[in-house]
Amino acid sequence: QGSRLVRALSLMHRSFWRASSEILLYIFEKPPRGLPPYTSVEGLKGEELVRAIRRAAWHPWRDMQFWRSAAKHLAATSPTELHGKDLAQICLAFRRINFASTTLLSYCEEYLRERRQFLNVFQLAALSSFAAGTEPGREFVRTIADEACAEWRQRE
Repeated sequence: QGSRLVRALSLMHRSFWRASSEILLYIFEKPPRGLPPYTSVEGLKGEELVRAIRRAAWHPWRDMQFWRSAAKHLAATSPTELHGKDLAQICLAFRRINFASTTLLSYCEEYLRERRQFLNVFQLAALSSFAAGTEPGREFVRTIADEACAEWRQRE
């Protein structure tokens, strides 16, 4: 009876790995009910833009066109119009899906140049986390680390 149990467990284990490597495709006449309301970021500003990007990071059906348009739309926004916490949330959403956008990286660099004194350590950490996932972001990460150390020294 012990060998039957071992054999049954090994069959379950093999079938689990075989099933998890398959891709299932479903075709619907109607779209699924769990989709977020935003399919485009055109015309969105401030909190609505941040909410749309954050929600899109949790939906795997978003394509790269959405993320490119989101980064382009954000780059057209003035750094004074966006709060540091919102930029941090956007960077974390891009980091969540592992999308290394050079457009967003250049916007983050511009934001840091113009509004350096308004970012706290958490927001600097979110920016550096995103920048570390991009190839040209290494120098930017050093700049952020210097800024975080300066802020920490200033507190003490």
